Amino acid sequence: MGFTEGDGCFGVNYETDRVNFIITQKEAEVLHKIRTTLGYGKVYLHNDGYYRYIVSNRENLRYLIDIFQGRLVFQKTQKRYWQ
Repeated sequence: MGFTEGDGCFGVNYETDRVNFIITQKEAEVLHKIRTTLGYGKVYLHNDGYYRYIVSNRENLRYLIDIFQGRLVFQKTQKRYWQ
């Protein structure tokens, strides 16, 4: 949850008209661990030198929403995700 609250976001890619969940980190290791633990999503090296864990499959996004529901600590994050 900590990576999500600090470096994660749900966003819309208007070019593809898809919703994505993204966590951005300088090091790829933790993102690969998250990907392995959850069993879905992909880790990419973006052209800015940062790695991104991305989930765009609707079913997997629903799993993430279920995981986050009631577990976010910071009110600013709760507002960002649920309003």
